[in-house]
Amino acid sequence: MVLVETGRPLEPAELAIPALKPGQVLVEIAFSGACGTQVMEARGLKGEDRWVPHCLGHEGTGTVLETGSAVTKVKPGDQVVLSWIRGSGIEAGGAVYDWDGRKVNAGGVTTFQRHAVVSENRLTALPPGLTLELAVLLGCAAPTGMGSVVNVLRVLPGESVVVFGTGGIGLNACMAASLAGAVPVIGFAQAGAGGASDVAARTFAAHADKHLGQPIVVENRTGASGMIGTLHVRRATTDGHTLLMARIASSAIVPAIDPAAQYAWDEFTFLGVVDINPYVFVVRADAPWRTLGELVDEIRRRPGVLNHGSSGPSTILNLGVRYLLLQAGLAPDATVEVPFRGGGEVAAALLGGQVQLVGQNLSEAAGAIAGGRMRALAVTTPERFPSIPDVPTVREAGFAALEAIVGWDALAGPPGLPATVTGRWGEVTGALAKDEGWIAATRRVGSVPHITDGAEAKRYIGEQVRLYRDLGRRLGIVT
Repeated sequence: MVLVETGRPLEPAELAIPALKPGQVLVEIAFSGACGTQVMEARGLKGEDRWVPHCLGHEGTGTVLETGSAVTKVKPGDQVVLSWIRGSGIEAGGAVYDWDGRKVNAGGVTTFQRHAVVSENRLTALPPGLTLELAVLLGCAAPTGMGSVVNVLRVLPGESVVVFGTGGIGLNACMAASLAGAVPVIGFAQAGAGGASDVAARTFAAHADKHLGQPIVVENRTGASGMIGTLHVRRATTDGHTLLMARIASSAIVPAIDPAAQYAWDEFTFLGVVDINPYVFVVRADAPWRTLGELVDEIRRRPGVLNHGSSGPSTILNLGVRYLLLQAGLAPDATVEVPFRGGGEVAAALLGGQVQLVGQNLSEAAGAIAGGRMRALAVTTPERFPSIPDVPTVREAGFAALEAIVGWDALAGPPGLPATVTGRWGEVTGALAKDEGWIAATRRVGSVPHITDGAEAKRYIGEQVRLYRDLGRRLGIVT
């Protein structure tokens, strides 16, 4: 499978296998995996990709078919784990495949193909008793999770290690911490890969770890408009080892409009707002509507025909569109909601033609807008947003009330976190507010850095709850 264009489905391809260079190995792939970074890359959420067309897959297992000269680490017939982590052996560079006259790039290891040419130093022979099916989990997770704890952090007995997630990488990080006598600390994001919460959590983790002095790994617990991940954190112990990247849907909208919600918005320990996410109304780049007004006119002419994507009924992706319809004097069901598991899937559905309209956080659509695959019709910021200066504001488009619709991310813990924990995280977020690397990375994905303390976060989220409770009444969702 080949990534020909970001934001589009992978394409099947018959690749001609090149002659092996010294240090290269030909492997028949048995099982393959992909990390969240590659999923975001394929969906166009990481900006321009100058390497397309190229192969994908950074971990897998398979059997060695042939070796180039100078290879001594493996031999034909060996079963191996393939990993993006460089190990012992020769670094032979990436292979270049031929696809009916087109060059297809590959790095030191790619695994989304039947046969792959990889560098010797990306391979490890399987030990006796380990199957190909199980070993694929080790391709990326073991060296990344355990290496970060053992080689980078170098934890000491009794220390704590913050791990956002217990997936493959997180599990290995926890195992390494436990073996060293340290205490693993778990945290969760509650949106799917590529969604705004996922992007914010990973950006936060990538820069906050140096201020915390411990590695942070993100896990996604999705479903029920973010309630599943949120409930998990609510039920956690108060030792500070479990944290949440709180989002507007699960921490404000659900408590505001869902009488069956299993938690109250203000029972969590808020540690601070992290960022603000401008909200944009987008269509595919080849859609006939050039302005928000033209789109509204089309909906008015053909109510119930166009679909809009959402990540659940109690999310800003759904309610933002409903609010637009309300402000336009249309029925709130004038477009048909099509729910998905997260903002990343919604963006992919728009690009794939499954829905015609999406209202979502700019961070989820920025790459596709910049790449010319989506057209932004309006943004909810009071002024035009710097990264999309040609996109009018909702006020310019004639819908000023929509400025109230905005996304955000906040760091939160379970009820009753002690002052020692909240104080430590206050130091971390305070340092992050001055971290130029985090500030640039947050702006790059279309969000606005906005660090606050816990008290201000609670006040702001309370305002959001009141906004959506009122909107729910106007839409007839709550009484």
